[in-house]
Amino acid sequence: AYCVLFRSCIETKEPALLAHKSNELKMVKIKLRRKRMSKPRICSCFTAALLASTALAVIFIFRSDSAAQVRRNGSGSPPVGIDQILRDSKARVAKVQSHRSYANFQGDSAWTFLDESSSIIQIPNDESSKTEIVLKREGTGPTIVGYVNDFENERQRHLMEAPVEQEVEAIDKVVTAAAQTTVKPCSIFKNGKKYTEKHCSDPNIMRFAYNSAWFPRTLCGQEVMPGDVVGVPVGCNDYEAGLSTLPKPPVSGDGMQPIVIKSRLEEILEPESLQSVDCDVPCEQQKDMQGLERFVAGEQWTITFTDADAFSNGNARLERLGHRADHFYSTQSFKSSVPHTFFNWLQYGHLNTKPIDWLSARNKAVYLVDRSCSTPGSRRHKYFNAISAVVPVDSYGSCGHNIEVPQGISIGTSEGRIEIMKGYRVVLAFDASTDKDHISPMIWDALASGSVPVVVGAENMRSHLPEGSFVWSGDFSNWDELASHVKEILENKSLWESYQIWRSDESVMSRFSARYEFARTSALCRLCRWSYAKKYGLGWDDVRQEVSEPIFGRRLCVSGPNNIISMPFQEAWFSKNDQIGGFHEPVQEGADCGSTKVDFVLESNDLRVDRRVSIHDGVIDITLNEVSQAASSVAVILRFTFPGIENIGGAHFKHTHKLVPTSGIRQVSSASMQDANKKVTVMSDWVSNIVSPSKSVLEVVVMEDGEIWKKGDVKRIRIVLEDFDAKNEKTTEFFPSAFCKKMIKDFSDPLDIFFADS
Repeated sequence: AYCVLFRSCIETKEPALLAHKSNELKMVKIKLRRKRMSKPRICSCFTAALLASTALAVIFIFRSDSAAQVRRNGSGSPPVGIDQILRDSKARVAKVQSHRSYANFQGDSAWTFLDESSSIIQIPNDESSKTEIVLKREGTGPTIVGYVNDFENERQRHLMEAPVEQEVEAIDKVVTAAAQTTVKPCSIFKNGKKYTEKHCSDPNIMRFAYNSAWFPRTLCGQEVMPGDVVGVPVGCNDYEAGLSTLPKPPVSGDGMQPIVIKSRLEEILEPESLQSVDCDVPCEQQKDMQGLERFVAGEQWTITFTDADAFSNGNARLERLGHRADHFYSTQSFKSSVPHTFFNWLQYGHLNTKPIDWLSARNKAVYLVDRSCSTPGSRRHKYFNAISAVVPVDSYGSCGHNIEVPQGISIGTSEGRIEIMKGYRVVLAFDASTDKDHISPMIWDALASGSVPVVVGAENMRSHLPEGSFVWSGDFSNWDELASHVKEILENKSLWESYQIWRSDESVMSRFSARYEFARTSALCRLCRWSYAKKYGLGWDDVRQEVSEPIFGRRLCVSGPNNIISMPFQEAWFSKNDQIGGFHEPVQEGADCGSTKVDFVLESNDLRVDRRVSIHDGVIDITLNEVSQAASSVAVILRFTFPGIENIGGAHFKHTHKLVPTSGIRQVSSASMQDANKKVTVMSDWVSNIVSPSKSVLEVVVMEDGEIWKKGDVKRIRIVLEDFDAKNEKTTEFFPSAFCKKMIKDFSDPLDIFFADS
């Protein structure tokens, strides 16, 4: 309002702009027209602005009072933006309440919403039993229907333009590859229901498998590459495809599948174009790779791989949301997935060597910068000029050059620089950039020389170098103060020695060693490790940069007479009249934890469940062949309890599968929950209601009230368990990881099986 009313009263020497950057609005300064504007005109403008602001305040108070009225008595209209959420949520939560009572959960007596001011709004409803919904509009709080910031726009987006065309394309490819005149799909989908052709179970019928995904899959031990068609082996009637020949990819040792690093996404490499990487993970890379981008064979990730700092190369700067587009980083930033560092244990492992001799060292400072003398980032030329004005400085490089490099020594190598630094009491180790985590070899050389480094560089330098090992420019208000301190160090032996104490302090070196333990392995090998962990959904020790077991573990344990799943989560079945299984059952003594597939019929007085459980590629699939009830047709609920996951208040995210492009032919339901350590995604291949009624729990409505299981019906459920990626993700936002995306795609669009129609 002020800007509009002042338009006739002001002028801008530059156009007034609103710059949108990092979700913040930055306004350029607006200057009053001082030359030709009279005082009365100025007064009238301010008066108009005052009146406008008063009117806005009255409107705001009125609206706030209306909202307060809704809070006080439950009447009136909900705030703008909540109406649609109410309409979308009522039916969904009503279903939640319809089966929550089976598990002895009690809902509240009113619909409850949180408005802009974080106040509770009561929304009346004519149903007798209600469920509380807590909605925080900022998207930072847990709700029964998920977080507000759950990517609604992405869900509404049509992720594939023509799903039917994909099926036609698949048939054409099978016809061509199989040299058959006519083929038909083994499964067809009508109105969200799956129907299977009985001919597909005939071992005498020729069958073919087509892989529509971007990643390879295996079927009965046979690999099916993306876009390929293969014949289904005789006797193969289990169409459950995997991504690996092993049901549980190992963390180390035998059985680890090789990682291949290449320079272009679509490039197909011949064996002679690859070279082995020295690493504890089987890994090969393309020979003579150029550029910053790296790709992993069989994946769609883009990895920016460079030891350049973001100051000198803008492509090295991290994008916070890059992981959502499968763009990852291996740069000098410690926020990147695989950090680069110039610290090397083989080269600098002797950092705590004895200091140089005070008396024999020159009472001067040394400067070895040979390019980019004047830098806008660190302004190191300002520091150099200030220091060289008060103390003698020998400069061997082109910047302030005043002395020649000794014969046989090069300042272009660490060995040459260290050799020169050893002859001086103080080393001016000035980097060009102040970007976080950027530490050039010059600084490491200065520490290793035994001299006292005076450092200009990364703003978080203190978190990297050993405590007390250097003079930090950030401790001084200007370069003149720093220059005075350098002069004092050169003249005061006790002060100089105070910067050498760290070399004999084991606690200091222990903390430093822990932070840089990862640097014992090359960045390329660590990239191979990280790629292997990410490809197979394994754990990742970010500090040590090593593959680890996932927090949930990859053991499938079943317990009790009904072979109920007891690890890595607990399984329980409920109907209104009966239940199978229990809550939070510990793994019983003698539990079977070695199987990868379990076929068992669960039976109680009223409920019968014929299901297969299998673990493959780090996910658990449950195939339901029959769910029936003896005396009634009431809703049947399958409950999963995931011990230790702290989704407070049952916070979860609905329809997360819609964040992954799929054909859209099959109707899938899904929900996810997470905390600061773990993530869980549960999917069903039919339209179901998947909710989290309480902490650590996800429930799937397997059968609705009145639903009868038809003979031949098969339903599938997939559970994806993985570690939370604290480096890239936020607990208040959910986005599927690269591994989870692959598992969603594999579940939503499995291998297409066709048969030759004679």
